[in-house]
Amino acid sequence: MRRYSILGLLALVNFATVGLGEYLDGENGKLAISNLSPVLFLVFALPSFLMIGKTVDRALVGFLLLFNALAWVSFAIFAARYGWKPNWLVLYFQVTEIVFVAMLIWYARRHQAEFISAAHWGTIVAAGIAAWSGYSQLRSGPGAAGALILTFGMDDKSQAAVLFCCQAFILVRYFGRPLDHLVAGLLTICSFLTLSRLPVAFLPVLLLAVARRSKWGAALAVLASVGVVVAFVLVGDVMSAIFKVVDRISSVDAVAGDDATSAHLLLLEHALKMKFTDVPTFLFGAGPGNFSKALISFPIPHTELDSIDPALISEAHLGRAPMHSTPVSLLLDYNIVIFCILGYLLMRGFRALFRLQAFVEVIFFATLFAASMFYSLHNKPYLFLMVATIALLTEFRGAWRHATAGKSSGERTPGLVAVT
Repeated sequence: MRRYSILGLLALVNFATVGLGEYLDGENGKLAISNLSPVLFLVFALPSFLMIGKTVDRALVGFLLLFNALAWVSFAIFAARYGWKPNWLVLYFQVTEIVFVAMLIWYARRHQAEFISAAHWGTIVAAGIAAWSGYSQLRSGPGAAGALILTFGMDDKSQAAVLFCCQAFILVRYFGRPLDHLVAGLLTICSFLTLSRLPVAFLPVLLLAVARRSKWGAALAVLASVGVVVAFVLVGDVMSAIFKVVDRISSVDAVAGDDATSAHLLLLEHALKMKFTDVPTFLFGAGPGNFSKALISFPIPHTELDSIDPALISEAHLGRAPMHSTPVSLLLDYNIVIFCILGYLLMRGFRALFRLQAFVEVIFFATLFAASMFYSLHNKPYLFLMVATIALLTEFRGAWRHATAGKSSGERTPGLVAVT
């Protein structure tokens, strides 16, 4: 049994509790266990970093200062124009997660084996917690709406689905023991049980990750692909009917003609209009988390959106309307300078993956980005943890492969399992 340092234990806790996203302070709350774990890690990591590291990355400090300053400029502008209260909770959630990622990277590079072990076993524990949450939901039966939608401990079915796909990818790509494949398979099944459509996009890259491990993995991926095709043929009509039922009871998805895509596209259209038809919004952004306020304050008619999804406008008046697109949400919320910096960092990240010849990771992150185009993922801690973890494990795997060049068969290696 590996002995963990305090930071190792706290990292393990983050991985284990990342799926506990239901709010502790009620339906309209902001506090979840998954929100508390990064803060707890920072309480111990920041003093350790200041004592051991002694130097702080000036680029990171400069970015954080600029990020905060420009966000408060946005808040001030729209407080003056429309009387909006500054949405500082959203701002400092994002700041906390950025600092958390920086500290996690610092810790992981200093203690690679411990971090890899924490990521491995923490993810398996998280899968067990999710399975128990799903079982508890099944026992409780359908709610007042008359349909049972499994969220597995998250506050939203699609959030849970994407998390499970990320966890499954980590297990099969970087570890690959029989237990890891089994847990990853269960996570993938659970992602489909949420009745979210997003797992369909992740399935090809998950099968590719399995296939790239070994000849046995390739055979397993082919067998799984055949099973998926057969399943869709046999139960496709049933699943389509279930999706329609879920659409009817879900805001934003409750659309005329059972066409959920139209509601999403209208949301994107409204956000782009707000960004590009108002000069202060284009230059300074509406401020982090202010989409709901902008939707009901800006002089843009939303009659069509109201007719398609009247519940959305009601939610907007309560400050709870979802943007349903991470890139467009960032475009609307942030100063144009910050948005361009984030775009530049995204391109740098993909360039680094190409340099490492991490083509499976390129496909995975491209899929994740595509999923985020039609769903807001950046408002959950798990996105920051999963992205940082996959980037770190890719870096460590690349270093390991480089160190063992000529002693192994290249891509078909045991990944990182040897150090866990």
